[in-house]
Amino acid sequence: MKVSSVFLYGSLRSSEPGFSRLALDKSLKLNRATTTAGCLIDLGPYPGLILFVKGVVYGELYDVIDQGVMRKLDEFELYNETDLRPYSRAEKTGSLYTRAIVTTHCGKLAYVYAYNGEIVGGAIRSGELILGGDWSKYKEMQDKVRTNKEGDK
Repeated sequence: MKVSSVFLYGSLRSSEPGFSRLALDKSLKLNRATTTAGCLIDLGPYPGLILFVKGVVYGELYDVIDQGVMRKLDEFELYNETDLRPYSRAEKTGSLYTRAIVTTHCGKLAYVYAYNGEIVGGAIRSGELILGGDWSKYKEMQDKVRTNKEGDK
C-alpha cells in the first residue's frame, strides 16, 4: 500500500511554530483541510492523537513531495520504528508517537503520528480530552482563559 500523504493535527499544522521550524513547506504540499477519526488529549505544549475511539480530529492533509521529510517527522515525534514501547525520557527509549496509516474523511490514506504513551513516575502520562478535536481552536481558547485570569489579578 503506497501512502504519499501525511495528516498533521497539532503543533506541526501550518499555523503552528513547528511547521516553520522544520521548514515543512519545502517538503510538503497542502492538499486540503480535513478530519480523521480519533480524539486528542492535551499533553501541554502539544496534543496526543488517540486512534480507534469515537470522535473527530481536525487537521491538514499534505502531499509528501520529498520522502526525506518522513525521517525528519519521525525524529520530531520521537518515533523509533524498532522500539515501540511507551517513551521514557529518562532512559531515551521507546516511542512517544507511532506512525500509523489512517483514512481521512476526504477518503485519502495518510500517515499520522498517534500518541504511544510516555512513562512518567512509573505510569503512562495522560491528559485532558480536547473537546471538539481541534488543537488550534483549543489552544486559542486556553490562551484567552489564561489572559482573562491574568487580567483578573
